[in-house]
Amino acid sequence: MIRESFVIHRSFFEPVRDMSNEEKGILYDTLCEYALNGNLPDNIPSTVRLAFNFISPVIDWDYAKFQDTVIRNQENGRKGGRPVKNPPEPKKPSGLSGLSEEPKETHGNPLEPKKPDSDSDSVSDSDNKKRRKKKTKVFTPPSLEEFKNYFFENEYPVELAERAFKGYEQNNWCKANDKPITNWKSTCINGWFKPENKHTAGNQQINGYQSQTEKAL
Repeated sequence: MIRESFVIHRSFFEPVRDMSNEEKGILYDTLCEYALNGNLPDNIPSTVRLAFNFISPVIDWDYAKFQDTVIRNQENGRKGGRPVKNPPEPKKPSGLSGLSEEPKETHGNPLEPKKPDSDSDSVSDSDNKKRRKKKTKVFTPPSLEEFKNYFFENEYPVELAERAFKGYEQNNWCKANDKPITNWKSTCINGWFKPENKHTAGNQQINGYQSQTEKAL
């Protein structure tokens, strides 16, 4: 399938840093041919193929995520647009429709009109609604694919996402202090998104790539 563009990530640069300019040129042509036209040229040098094998899964991941977004937007379009997250509550009737009715009488006296709600009553009702919403909000754990995708968007390796997901799942989605998780993205940022995690994972990928290159040579 022909595509119009593809994303180049920072993680692409490290595996090709020590390659010659000629090898980089071959790799660039190979990536463009694969990402834009879906073709894989023959007779690729071994060092270039190793770098390509490292980068191509990320290109496939980006394209799959893009396709999911396109399909989701098409479905929302058929339904009339993107669903509203918090639809407004219907307004209560003001009672104007009943003005034409004759007031009922009790013991010969008309009923007294109902007093309007005070400002304090309105504020109290609003606060009660907010409290009820907070109490009824239930945490729903993400799927593994959502978890991986969030790490990937923040340029953290998928292996780190799998390790973090497994740990939270085994701990019944509770933090180290056994406090239930309410926002898993915020928990990941505070617990896993650290420079040393990204740097260590990057070195492991580079070292693994270099060892494969040495074997191939």
